[in-house]
Amino acid sequence: MINFRCWFILNNCHRLERQKRPITTKSSFHSLPPQPRHYALHKRTSRSRVHASLTSETARAEEDRNVYLALVTGGLEGVAKASICESLDISNEHVSIVSQPTLAKGLSAGQAGVGKLIISVPESVSLESVVKLKGVQSMYAYLLHSNSVPTCPEGLEYVQTLLARTNRWPQAFTLWRSYFLSQGFDVPALGADTIRFRARCIRDGTHAFTSQDVARRMGSAVQGVWNWPVDLKRYQCEVVGVMLESSFVCGLHLTTLQTSLKGNLPAEKVAHYVAAERRVSLRPSTAFLLLSLARIQPGEIVLDPMAGVGTIPIEAAIHFGARGIGGDLASGAVVQAKENAVEALKLGLIRSSSVEFYEWNTCALPLEDSMADAIVSDLPFGMSCELSKRMYPKAFAEMGRVVKPGGRAVLLMGSRRLLYDSIDMHCWKIMESYYPVNIGGLNACVIVLCKQ
Repeated sequence: MINFRCWFILNNCHRLERQKRPITTKSSFHSLPPQPRHYALHKRTSRSRVHASLTSETARAEEDRNVYLALVTGGLEGVAKASICESLDISNEHVSIVSQPTLAKGLSAGQAGVGKLIISVPESVSLESVVKLKGVQSMYAYLLHSNSVPTCPEGLEYVQTLLARTNRWPQAFTLWRSYFLSQGFDVPALGADTIRFRARCIRDGTHAFTSQDVARRMGSAVQGVWNWPVDLKRYQCEVVGVMLESSFVCGLHLTTLQTSLKGNLPAEKVAHYVAAERRVSLRPSTAFLLLSLARIQPGEIVLDPMAGVGTIPIEAAIHFGARGIGGDLASGAVVQAKENAVEALKLGLIRSSSVEFYEWNTCALPLEDSMADAIVSDLPFGMSCELSKRMYPKAFAEMGRVVKPGGRAVLLMGSRRLLYDSIDMHCWKIMESYYPVNIGGLNACVIVLCKQ
């Protein structure tokens, strides 16, 4: 008992002693010492390197490399990573996948559930080759990443502090400025206070604040460091943050296009997709990743029986040298698919015989047996799926008829159970499955099949 009392007294003495000193924790920000306005430009000390969780050796190595943030289809980050490493000829260790927070079962991650990759490349790798990477929705000059943002009101101050003190500002601004200069824009050098900017946050999860609250704190941090004027409509630089629960990434958007202030991910502006009447739900970057899973080879025939406006067949012809064949029950979609193909032909992206589109019934395809090397398709899901459950067994039977033995099928769909209930397991073998895959904020799945 005496020993316990001694321990209790000593423990409380230590506790009182600690209370006399300022406490610096992830959720305590007022104790952080004030920093000068151009803190990010000061010479890096060992303390700043510790704050950034980098050893001195790692920091020196990173000084000779440019760091980017890429947004890709959530759930297919591994496929995108492999494609990026191959395209840039870099090792796997230089592309990091930002881990997604664990969500409650059945809960969708929303728009912020997009996949996030941090890419580190040598300075010799051109900016243009990075910005034009296939399979990437949008590219950013990397600023910061944290997995410990409080979801309580103090999280706002935490984000503002992170953005104001990140040592990535000089490099990120240099990459952003280089991109704009390459596009023919005149941009002042670092330190000028005439650059118009806006801050935007794409947020999902349970927080005690809104996306607008985060954007305002991000804007305050930028103004505190650079004193740039805010312009929500005629901005030059867009600082974008993506927050999912306690995870937060931020970068400077490498695009000259003006985007919406809504909490949606930027749309992919692709020159050869001109049809505007029908909404294109499948991003070209997602189509590229699906085709990569199918291991498409030049000259192969790729079939999309539910092609919509033709995204998958056109991407197969452009990036894989395949012959794309697609069709849809809706005549309007087929017309617009043909318009997109004509535009791709005008731009010299495809040959006249590379793609074909037809109006057909998916349950009775007007095609010969075993004519396709692979089937890649974005099947209807959500409300459309509920209306089409009775159609799927017949559609899968037709797919099995027209694909060659040993052929592949990569299907993007809303429910794995729907596949298991509809497919003939004597005809198909499941090779891989990816779940959840984030499509426009909704949970979907990707199934890779092989015909037996």
